[in-house]
Amino acid sequence: MNSSIKKEEKIKKYRGRRKPLLIWVDEETDEALREFIAREYGTIFRGIISYVVEQAILSYISHPSHTHKHTNPSHNHNPTGINKIQRVLSEIKEYIADKYDVDFDEVNECPKVFVEEAIREVRGSDPRTVKKWLADLERSGYIQIIGQVVKFQR
Repeated sequence: MNSSIKKEEKIKKYRGRRKPLLIWVDEETDEALREFIAREYGTIFRGIISYVVEQAILSYISHPSHTHKHTNPSHNHNPTGINKIQRVLSEIKEYIADKYDVDFDEVNECPKVFVEEAIREVRGSDPRTVKKWLADLERSGYIQIIGQVVKFQR
């Protein structure tokens, strides 16, 4: 019995009560997922995509940085005094600086796609979320969108 068949049997045993979860991913993510599954499992068979995505979700939410830390609703979630938009802007700039080696002390602009990618990474990948954060950052005066370039206000 080859390893692909053994893995398929393991997946079949794993299935229990299931609920549908409809998600939308871009084509590159879908292709990368399917390539990963083909590499890891030898083939794509019924239930494997659900299994792999569920395992990824469980891994993500079990990571200590993704768990709820405060149970007291009166807890001050903003001890630094920095507002949420400033904090998100800082996270966006940090992501861009790390990934694309952008020194924001030297330059104050970058391609809009970098900012959109950073927002997807730090706030969520829903296109409405990206659009909302771009609008909030611009409305608050932290950025200016000029075509496909984002200028950060100093």
